Amino acid sequence: PPPQYDEIIQQFEQQPVSKEPPRSGAYYASTVVPEITNDRPPPQYDPIIQQFEQQLVSKETVCRTTAFLIKQCSNISQIDSMLENNLIHGISMSNNVLHCTLERYLELDEIERAEQLYYNLPPNRQDYACKNIMVKVLFRGNQTEKAISLFYSIPEYKTNTLSKNTMIKIYSKMGELQSALSIFYSISEAIRPISTWNVMIDALSHNHQKSEAIRFFEKIPKKRINIFTINLMIRVYSEAGYFHKAEELFKNTPLSQRNEATRKAMALALKKVSSTRFT
Repeated sequence: PPPQYDEIIQQFEQQPVSKEPPRSGAYYASTVVPEITNDRPPPQYDPIIQQFEQQLVSKETVCRTTAFLIKQCSNISQIDSMLENNLIHGISMSNNVLHCTLERYLELDEIERAEQLYYNLPPNRQDYACKNIMVKVLFRGNQTEKAISLFYSIPEYKTNTLSKNTMIKIYSKMGELQSALSIFYSISEAIRPISTWNVMIDALSHNHQKSEAIRFFEKIPKKRINIFTINLMIRVYSEAGYFHKAEELFKNTPLSQRNEATRKAMALALKKVSSTRFT
């Protein structure tokens, strides 16, 4: 708490109290001042208690809880209800809530709602975290030029994995592999996440660079490889004509780690090799 609470806290700590934790500013004040008998602290404590309860406890807690719950919402109505409930209680949208709302709109494929929320923000609220999310929102909404423009308006040190992976996808779609590779190599290999490796491998594969995609896969530290990498490489090996490699990768993947996409990728590989042998 701020320095103005130090004296109150010091007095409180010196008083014998029960083991039950205090639950409000009023509880703190009534413990400090022995003459209070009606659980109501003297008027001079009102501003301090109000500030303590509304700013240090309530608003912060409500915003954190709202951000968490928005991530669990399954539709727009639930999100709107959460945000409206905050406004009713006089709590404005915090940056954390704002970022979570944009991300959830994106996950729910509510592109128009995400754009509406972002573009209605005052310029000082359109921070770099929002812009990183909006790069992917605009790409998903087929507004490629806007996405590229927004990405390059963000300082390099403020860009994140989400926006960089999106840019690799954009350049892959445009057939500009050198630009995609430039984004890829802008991330130090020591901290490069597996999601970026996966996106780059997929970009190479879609641009008919199967051998290069396989070479990239072989460079990934084994501990970083995840099930998405495996599913992707089963497809890449199959399309490149290395069915034995796809089969080996599938068999070496523990049954507990395989998912529906893994089985589907292997089934397509089997179908492909069968049709090739028949032909």
